[in-house]
Amino acid sequence: MAVVSGSPSGFESSDGNMTVEGTSAADWNCFANGVAPGFAASGINTGTGTCSTALVPGNAVALHPDANNPANGEVTWKAGQKLDAPCPVLLSNGSVPNKDDFTGIASYNEQDSATPPNTFLYGAEIRDVANGNSSGNVELNQSAGTSACPINRTAGDRLLAFDFTVGGTLPAITGSTKRPSWRSSSPSSAST
Repeated sequence: MAVVSGSPSGFESSDGNMTVEGTSAADWNCFANGVAPGFAASGINTGTGTCSTALVPGNAVALHPDANNPANGEVTWKAGQKLDAPCPVLLSNGSVPNKDDFTGIASYNEQDSATPPNTFLYGAEIRDVANGNSSGNVELNQSAGTSACPINRTAGDRLLAFDFTVGGTLPAITGSTKRPSWRSSSPSSAST
């Protein structure tokens, strides 16, 4: 189990599984069994540890892109767009290879008691298969989307790029600042 230093809930964020092993700790399965919307409603083993009482279920989000859009296929970007387009267009009828198919996505955030507080952001994704190199991105946008512009990109937004190498099993994470173009910073390796 690997906990980020200072994590208020003791979130086991880099152990490569979804179950909690520590005492008064946290992992993704702590949100299952009816605790937070979008996570499995019942029958999930939380692990051998105990889930922290510091968890805030309202700060957890789970999405299942395939289940939310079954008739139309994958949600994909419209071809030909620039990476820094301020209002990119999504299509709901694309197709991607299984190695690029994210079937489950989750996020959780929490703050410690420092002044000003430090914010901890955790993310998880489940790929259909890990049988080839693949990439995924997470945008941390400052402006909320609207019905006319669901993804509203502005100056200073952040992009986290996840490149899965070694046959899709080893993630490398790169952070960038947005607009007028993404400026890349040094990648950091993460273990699964």
